[in-house]
Amino acid sequence: MKALTLTQPWATLMALGKKHYETRSWSTNYRGLVAITASCGFPRACRELCDIFPFNQYVPDPDILPRGKIVAVGELFHVHSTEVIAKDLRGQAVFFKSGGYLEELQFGDYSPGRFAWKFINIQPLKTPVDVCGNLGLWNLDEETEKMVLLSL
Repeated sequence: MKALTLTQPWATLMALGKKHYETRSWSTNYRGLVAITASCGFPRACRELCDIFPFNQYVPDPDILPRGKIVAVGELFHVHSTEVIAKDLRGQAVFFKSGGYLEELQFGDYSPGRFAWKFINIQPLKTPVDVCGNLGLWNLDEETEKMVLLSL
């Protein structure tokens, strides 16, 4: 199984089903299951986001966020340019009068030239699994993958 490491609070927002797009500076042709890993590091700027709306609606206490753990599994469904997805999310927010679409925009970096990775069927793990994250899209070892699947 592939894995993708996210800094907190984004990993938890993904596990909670509040974030469905992960924005990256690079694209991928991979489609399929991805373990969502919370990085070990938690920079001050990221911790401070937890005090700001809408992050504070879902992550009231940054001290309890898991780090260095796989927190969810989702299916990477498609990858589009951020410009296309941002326009679509803004349109849906107006049409459906839903702040959820606008929150999605606040939970990512939709600057031009970036990519929005759409995840579906996101399932949080019952018990997060310890793992050392990596950069990029990387492979879990067989033992860790078994532990992840048992924790779904």
